[in-house]
Amino acid sequence: MTAATLTLGAPAPLTSAAPLRLTSLLAANAEPHYLALASLLAGAPDETVTFLPAPDDALQVVRSAQVQLAALCGLLYVQHRAELLPLAAPVPAGSDVCGRAVYASAVVVRRDHPARRFGDLTGAAWVLNERASFSGYVALLAALEQRGLPLSVLGRPDFSGSHLASLAAVREGRAEATAVDSTVLALAFVQTPALSADLRVLTTFGPYPAPPIVAHRSLPGPRREAIRRTLTTLHHHRRGREVLALAGLTAYVPVTPRDYLPIREAARRAAALEAGPHD
Repeated sequence: MTAATLTLGAPAPLTSAAPLRLTSLLAANAEPHYLALASLLAGAPDETVTFLPAPDDALQVVRSAQVQLAALCGLLYVQHRAELLPLAAPVPAGSDVCGRAVYASAVVVRRDHPARRFGDLTGAAWVLNERASFSGYVALLAALEQRGLPLSVLGRPDFSGSHLASLAAVREGRAEATAVDSTVLALAFVQTPALSADLRVLTTFGPYPAPPIVAHRSLPGPRREAIRRTLTTLHHHRRGREVLALAGLTAYVPVTPRDYLPIREAARRAAALEAGPHD
């Protein structure tokens, strides 16, 4: 996704008629889905929604309600839940947990890599998304902590800044392993079939609650609920199903703050691992 530059003053009062902006802080390969999704949301009665490619300071403009709707990592949601409310989360196509809005952290290696289990990657050259990524970093650390394994298993990982960049690094042999969002990976395999010939999933950690679409808490309740209804009924009509398919999804389902408790627990485990043993 190409970052946009957003220069805005104080956000306009979120009245029943104020136009809304939707952005995505997730992987760039799903941007066509969110662009089409904004168009569908704008088709609701008395609603105006436009899609904005993530600006450089995307999280800040979402937290300040200059962008009122966002698709973002569940970790970012729980870290900023005082300002944001989850509306709905996606159900991936082909999920083995049918009908649930869940995903996983997928550990990926080149298809010709000798590793056959996670332990075989001790001392491997890792590339990871960023420390703020749940599936690309925190879920991996939580899995290590839960298994009693040290942080040193990952050596000194490089950070690529995105799941897609991490996949490219592994594919090109610049790294041996990465951990990525399973839905990003599935969509990348569909969009670039040759990628699935070069890479394989060694193991997964999860399932965890899927990255939600959130609304700023200042958005009036009736508008939040109207947007939630539109999202969770997309699969009932042909155009909605076409928009869902752009991101490899079958539906959105309603979610609440309580659904993201597993993310908070995993973040606690990851922080404990990073803090190291206490005397």
